Amino acid sequence: FFTLSPRQTAGIGLLISTIYGALIGLDWWRGRPDFNLIVNVVQWCILSAALLWSSSISAYLSSVRQKMRSSTRLVRTQSAELSSTNRELETALARLGHLAVTDELTGLSNRRHFLSTVHTHMDRSRNEQFGFGVCLLDLDHFKRVNDTYGHLTGDRVLKAFSDVMRANMREYDFLARFGGEEFTLIVTRGDETVTRRCAERLRKAVADADFSDLIEDLELTVSIGATVYQRGETLETVLARADAAIYEAKRAGRNVCVMKSADAGGL
Repeated sequence: FFTLSPRQTAGIGLLISTIYGALIGLDWWRGRPDFNLIVNVVQWCILSAALLWSSSISAYLSSVRQKMRSSTRLVRTQSAELSSTNRELETALARLGHLAVTDELTGLSNRRHFLSTVHTHMDRSRNEQFGFGVCLLDLDHFKRVNDTYGHLTGDRVLKAFSDVMRANMREYDFLARFGGEEFTLIVTRGDETVTRRCAERLRKAVADADFSDLIEDLELTVSIGATVYQRGETLETVLARADAAIYEAKRAGRNVCVMKSADAGGL
């Protein structure tokens, strides 16, 4: 009864009251000897009042059900909107996280990400007693490219250079743009032999690469200073040693990889 609409409940109540009243009138008209008009009228009034109260309760319950349905739809809509907003927020945060550690031009990791990663390698090296190689890479005569062909062309050359290095490095090593035309390579668990081999592979790959689609007859080379982290060293010491190795590579005529040991030359 209470699942009906208020109009249906009122209609049924009115029908019942009318039928009951008609039966009372029929009994009174027939003149039944046991018929008591006052008692039957009181019963009819009580029934009608009960039906009226039931109709009111039905209308109230219908209103509650309607509000609950509206609230449910609203909650579902808000839940869907919240889920969509959360997905957009997660995407935006992931994008911001990616931008925070990525060099926009080359798509490689940036200086901040390199510093965070190299400190992680240093901590791991202290705990696991494994060293790792650090290489600084500097494009030879890159200033001439910018001065002659402009910075936009220079940016395209940097991106192409990064693509060559990315394609020729080990998948578990770490390559980053340190700034300008300088790049850094972390050779995971690399001793001097492994670090030199990885650096030489990159140097040769760049020297053999064809950049003629960017600049006709462009011969691009890179000088590399390599070293191996020793437990207990600071990052400044390691980078200074790799930087000194790069200067030696430049003095040696460029397009050279120089390995500098911790016990060679004081740095």
